[in-house]
Amino acid sequence: MISINSKCPACNNPISRAVLPACHDILHGFPGTWSVVECSQCQLAYTAPRSTKEDIVRYYPSEYASFNLSAGMRHHFIGAFLRRILMSPYWCIYGDPEWTEFPFGQSNLLEIGCGSGRLLQQMSKQGWKCIGIDISPVAVERTRKIVPEVSVFQSALADFSTQQSFDMIIMSQVLEHLPDPLESLQRCFKMLSPGGKLFIGIPNFGSFEAKLFGKYWRGLDIPRHMVHFSEPVILCLLKNCGFSIVSVRPAMFASSISESLIMLLPTWIRYRFQYSRAARYVYFLTIFPEALSYLLGNRGIIEIVVQRPE
Repeated sequence: MISINSKCPACNNPISRAVLPACHDILHGFPGTWSVVECSQCQLAYTAPRSTKEDIVRYYPSEYASFNLSAGMRHHFIGAFLRRILMSPYWCIYGDPEWTEFPFGQSNLLEIGCGSGRLLQQMSKQGWKCIGIDISPVAVERTRKIVPEVSVFQSALADFSTQQSFDMIIMSQVLEHLPDPLESLQRCFKMLSPGGKLFIGIPNFGSFEAKLFGKYWRGLDIPRHMVHFSEPVILCLLKNCGFSIVSVRPAMFASSISESLIMLLPTWIRYRFQYSRAARYVYFLTIFPEALSYLLGNRGIIEIVVQRPE
C-alpha cells in the first residue's frame, strides 16, 4: 500500500495503491501526469491528484464529444438498418440497445450532464417534463437550440438548487466525472420522489476492455474521469445510499473499442485520425465484434436503473 496525497472520494480513506501510474490526457493533450489509485478500504478507484474546480471546466473543450450531436449512421435509414443487424448479438440477450423509460408519476425528469441534448430530446418526445443541467456553457447553449422547449441550466449538481422532486433522474456517462460520487448519489436520492428512478451509465473499470487496453482504454478518459467504478463497487455504493436495484446490463457501446484502438496510435497520427472519416469506418467495423463480445461476458460500459423505495 502507498499513501497518495488524496483521500478516497467515497469513504475518505487516505490509503490507496496505484493501479495505473503515470497516465496522461490522451484524448485532448492537456499537460499533466495522473495516477489511477484504488482505495484500500472500499476498493473504489479514482484519479490522483484530484482536479480543482477551475481545472475541471478547462478540461472540457468545445469539441468534447459529449457536447456534439452526431447523427452519423444512427439517423440514416440504411445506416440504422446496418447498425441493427450488426448489433444482433446484443439484441438477442439484452433487447433494444436504446434505453427508454416511459413517463410515470408526475413525469418530471432531470438530466444531470445533458451534454449535446440528444437524450433530453428523446425523453421530451416520450412525454417527460424535462430539466437539464451541465457545467459547460457550450453544452447548455447547444442543448437549448436542440430542445428549446426544455429548461436547461448551467450548473454543477452540487450547486443545483430546486424545490422540485423528480420521478426520473438521468446520469448517462456523468457520475465518473463528478468529484464526490457518494454525495452526488445521496443528493439524487433526496431529489427523487418516492418510487422515483435513477438511471446511471458508467464505464466499468473492472471489465475485460479496461484490462485489455489499460491506460489507452477510452473509458478511462483521464483527467476528465475522476472516479473509476467496477460493477460491485458502484452497486454497493448505491445500496448504501438507500437505493434498490431495478436492473443492470452492459451498454451497447461500439465506440468503446474503436476509440480505444485509436488511442493506441502514436500521438501525431491519433490527433489527425480521431475525428476523420476513417475513424467512422473503424467504428463501423467494431460494431459486430463489440456486440459479439457481450456473448462472452464483456461489460465495458454498464447501465444501471435503481429506485428510491416508496
